[in-house]
Amino acid sequence: MKIGMTFICLMLLSQTAVAKPQQKPVYTPKTGSVERKAVLDALRKPVVKEMNQKVIFHNVTMNVKSGWAYVTAIGKDTNGKPLKKFGDQYFPFQALLRKKGNTWQVLSWGSGGGTDATDTAMKRYPQAPREIFLPYTGPAS
Repeated sequence: MKIGMTFICLMLLSQTAVAKPQQKPVYTPKTGSVERKAVLDALRKPVVKEMNQKVIFHNVTMNVKSGWAYVTAIGKDTNGKPLKKFGDQYFPFQALLRKKGNTWQVLSWGSGGGTDATDTAMKRYPQAPREIFLPYTGPAS
């Protein structure tokens, strides 16, 4: 009897140990949410410093998973005009961020219409979930 119960307990434990952890899906924080604001505010710091003017982000795409975020957004001035550095054209910003404690930190960012900033982020941070770099077509936010 003891051997039978021990065997059953060992079988149950082995099944539990083998079970894969639940993967969290990619999601997009809702417009106006605390998390979305925190991510965009973190990105805003290096962009404002580089552009030497206040920046508002429009056309934001944000993918978040397991403490990682990837953002693409168009930067405009506070009047909705293109940033001075870009003349009369709008260019997107791309950024990879990582949450450390309660703070989002920009790890890599760039601007322009190509994929250079994305490629650089993926090469520099191979541990970042790859699916955050893909265009996410989840619920609109």
